[in-house]
Amino acid sequence: MICASCGNESVVNFGNSYRYLCRTCKKSEDQPAESEDSPTLQIEPDDIKSTTTNSAYRSNYGVAQAISKLLSFIGWFMVVVGTGIVLVGLNNLNQNSDQTSLVMTLLIPGVSMAISGLFLVAAAQVTQATVDNADHTREILKLLQKTNNKLH
Repeated sequence: MICASCGNESVVNFGNSYRYLCRTCKKSEDQPAESEDSPTLQIEPDDIKSTTTNSAYRSNYGVAQAISKLLSFIGWFMVVVGTGIVLVGLNNLNQNSDQTSLVMTLLIPGVSMAISGLFLVAAAQVTQATVDNADHTREILKLLQKTNNKLH
């Protein structure tokens, strides 16, 4: 890298993302370089409006989002049913302390069902986050292409 101030070669940039500076010429990061080689692009607020606020915005992954919502619903349903089974088992334990095998028959599946439901909800949320990430990456690409077209 060549220092933008003195022209010396430097391995490390002590400047900022706008200009390269050597150790002896380091300056404030608030002063971007104005050179003919690197054009400065002014981005207007209208340029960075996400299309997610636009009514025309649609995800390309509608099926994945629908499946994610369905899995999340099923997961929460399993948590509620599993918790209900555990509560019934604990209620039977209080009423009939001599039937511990029956109580264990209810407690173990109930706890397992509730935990499985939570894992299903977590998997659905990971799927939704992945879809959102893909959508937002596409929006970033559109913005970068728009700014690149303004440079040329």
